[in-house]
Amino acid sequence: MECLPLEEQRWFHPDLTRYAAEGLLRNECEGSFLIRRSETIRTDYSLSIKHSGFLHMKISRNPKGQYILGEYSQPYSSIPQMIYHYARTLVPVRGADTVTLCNSVLRQSL
Repeated sequence: MECLPLEEQRWFHPDLTRYAAEGLLRNECEGSFLIRRSETIRTDYSLSIKHSGFLHMKISRNPKGQYILGEYSQPYSSIPQMIYHYARTLVPVRGADTVTLCNSVLRQSL
């Protein structure tokens, strides 16, 4: 499967804070999502989802350089590949039901 690079994905908001992500998601439907850089670990990312409030799930890299959602997901070669997968299946959430990614929140073009 071929995907655009992360930086070209309009659902990637590189400089968005957690607070600003919640502001963008607030008026969206359940399952709306975006990807942003982590504020605490700049090499990680966050999948921010509107689901019974807001969820912020860590995306990090394993020692092989593959991307992992949370702690135990299957590895993906890229974040777009991960999102493509979870847009078609349920996202497992510890301590909650599963979540379906159904609406990407796009950044504005300049």
